[in-house]
Order: sequence, then C-alpha cells, then structure tokens
Amino acid sequence: MDVPAPLVRGAALLRCPVCSAPLELHERSLVCDQRHTYDISRHGHVTLARAPAPGDDAAMVAARAAVFDAGHYAPLTAALARAATSAASDGDAATATDDETLEGGAAAGGDAAGGGEAARGDAATATGDEAQAGEAAAAGDVPQPGEATASRDEARSGQAGAGDDAARPDEATASGDAARPGQAAAGGAAAGPGAASVVLDIGAGTGHHLAGVLEARPGALGIALDTSRPALRLAARAHPDIAAVVGDVWEALPLQDGVVDLALVVFAPRNGGEIARVLRPGGTALVVIPTPEHLAELAHLHAVQVDPEKPERLERTLGAHLQHTGTEAVRWTMQLSQQDVEHVIRMSPAGAHRGEAEAHAATVTGSVELRTYRSPDVGGGG
Repeated sequence: MDVPAPLVRGAALLRCPVCSAPLELHERSLVCDQRHTYDISRHGHVTLARAPAPGDDAAMVAARAAVFDAGHYAPLTAALARAATSAASDGDAATATDDETLEGGAAAGGDAAGGGEAARGDAATATGDEAQAGEAAAAGDVPQPGEATASRDEARSGQAGAGDDAARPDEATASGDAARPGQAAAGGAAAGPGAASVVLDIGAGTGHHLAGVLEARPGALGIALDTSRPALRLAARAHPDIAAVVGDVWEALPLQDGVVDLALVVFAPRNGGEIARVLRPGGTALVVIPTPEHLAELAHLHAVQVDPEKPERLERTLGAHLQHTGTEAVRWTMQLSQQDVEHVIRMSPAGAHRGEAEAHAATVTGSVELRTYRSPDVGGGG
C-alpha cells in the first residue's frame, strides 16, 4: 500500500513527539534518528502523540457530517476560504513591497542589503472562519494535561459518515521525491499565491473546512491535526492535499519550528505558545469562537453555555505570543428540521448534556467572532 501523497510532501515538516527530532519517511513509517517509529495507518493518517485523548467518537462525527452535508454551515466555510485568500494576497503584497525597498536601497547606497532580508510575511487579516456548533464552555484556555482536542470540522459534501473505516481505493499516492512544501517551483520562480504554503488546521475533525481553504489556495499543503481517529479517517480523503495527523494540542505540536503559513483554530483548544512556535515569521492564525447568540434557540435542549469571558481568555492565551490584528463578527441563519436539530446538538460536546426536552424544527442563529493573529515578522515563536 502506497503512502498518501500529502504525507510524503509533509513528512519533513513533522517532528517526533517523544524527542522532537525531525522525521523521515521509511516505507510506510515516519522515523526519527532515535529510531522512534510511527506507522501510517491503512486509513491514511499517522499518530504523532504520546497518548492522545480519544477525541470525538464516530457518532459525533456522523452527526457533524450530516449537518454540514446539508449545507447549514456553508456560509462559514465560504468565509474561511475568503479569509485564506486574503491572507495569501496580503502576504504577497508585503513581500513585494519589501523586495522593492531592498532593491531601491541597494541602488541608492551602492551596496547589497546585508542583513536586510525581505520579510516573508504571509500576514493577513482574515474574514470568517466557521463555528463548531455548541462548543462546550472551557474553564480556561491554558492547556490542561489530558484534555481532549475538540474536533470541529465537518465532512465534505458526499463523504461517507463517521465510522466509515474503509480506505479509498483511489487515494492519492506519491513517490519519495515529491516536492517539499516551500520549495521554489521549477525554473526558480515561486508559484502563485498559496502554491508552496502550509496550512495547519488544529482540531481539524473531518477536514471539511481545511478542504475549503485548500480550494482557495491551490497547491498548498494542508495538515489536519486532531485527536479523533474516526474524524481523521475522513480528513485523510477530504482533499488530495491533506495530510492527516493524530496529535494532541495539549502536548507540543508535532511540527518543526516556523513551518506553517496559516493556522486555523475553530472551536478547538488554543495552545498559544505552540501555535506561535510553528508559525513562520509573518504567518497568520485565524481563531473562531462563539458568541452568546450562537445556537441560542437550542439552549433549552442542553446545559452548555458560551462563556461570556471567552474573548478575554483568548487574549490572555494568544496575545502573549501573537499580535491581534482584527476581529470580525460572522452571523448566519439556519433552517433546521427536527432531525437537523438533533444532529447539531449531538455533533458537539453539548450532546453529552442533552436534556429531556423534545426537539422541533427551528430557525437557528449562527454567530461567531473571527479573530486574526499574526506572528512577528522577525523571530518566530512565543
């Protein structure tokens, strides 16, 4: 069985969760120089965690797939794609400006710009990510050992529901000489916007949102990180450019320093120091949190409420490592059938708190804040 092409492309970006050494691909395993070995599963994902939490189970992932296959969160997926395009465009503009400044300085002063390396900024403000329905209110954003990473994505339209363990027979494969993300295109010129970029989705779930971003950034490599194996079985085939990795955000992320251009964190735990470490200088993080209005019409069906202090906690956990460059309110309306309502409740941690009240068809509000953060142009981590 061949290794999925995205894992071939991304292997050099990953690191050992035990000793933090770089990983290399050997047949169907990733191996570090200390001989710690991680086999690639027949479903296309690889586990890079000491002891990952179980994550969302198959029933939760199946409910999520049903909700998003019905298009109820389509406005958020589209907003994420627009945000990703904006991030890539802003980064290209910043790089062009820096190059022009360097060239002008060399011409005027007659010498090369030693130490005046052009900023590689992929900095960007982003428009709307998307919300994961009914996120449980966390007690705090500081990672707690053993706490599960929240899966937040959805299955792409037409995907099989969670629990579909069969690997796709037409899964993309690649040989070991596949181009590494970040390499220049043939001929020495960089490819177009996003062509060599790396997008990390933390709490990626089934990879639906990441797939939408990759459609907007052709040629980019997506890395879907989650603790849920049922979700990642779908993520591994959600898009031809997604590498699926089982990992725990409460641990050190299994990526090398400064290799990520764009990080997505939508209703998932936020490990600010680790996000800053893996972002390249000038990289962007898009973080989505719910407002108190999110799914308010369904509040009587469960006991979970949105923490009103979540924005302040987010600033404490990320603001110490990354620059907050903007916030956008994203709202939409969903027309849900009785079955849809049950799926929306059960696709998230709120399902564990489902009350006795009967569900009915309803018009339901989606309401989130999309916050954009940027890594400093010089010096990457936090």
